[in-house]
Amino acid sequence: MSYKILLIVSFLSVFMGCKEDPPIPELKFYEGKGTLAIGQTGLYYSKNDSEPIKIKLIAVISDSRCPEGAYCIWEGGVSAEFLVNGINYKILAASMGNQSVNYKNKKIFISGANPYPRVNAKIDPRKYTVEFTVEVI
Repeated sequence: MSYKILLIVSFLSVFMGCKEDPPIPELKFYEGKGTLAIGQTGLYYSKNDSEPIKIKLIAVISDSRCPEGAYCIWEGGVSAEFLVNGINYKILAASMGNQSVNYKNKKIFISGANPYPRVNAKIDPRKYTVEFTVEVI
């Protein structure tokens, strides 16, 4: 009898200890810029559109920006993967010019990313936030 109780208590303690991360709330932004965390969705509202554009940041693919405390010949850039209304895109933001995505009558591009790299410091990929700018074209 006691081994059954021990088994039940062990089973419950394992599954009660497992918690999912809370969902990341959607961000609403209007006419301009919005900053998203990895896995977060932003809803871009424009006064000229009846439906928002849904932008979801999937991952920062690479970060070749010149770290603070280093001397670099090239400034580098950040590339990110994201979804725009369910369509997958990858774009690069670099000192030589930003790539952009044209979606309907909007141009979407990366206008910033944090944290900024530092010499001898590794960035946890889950800690990135990326600022997107949406412009009417």
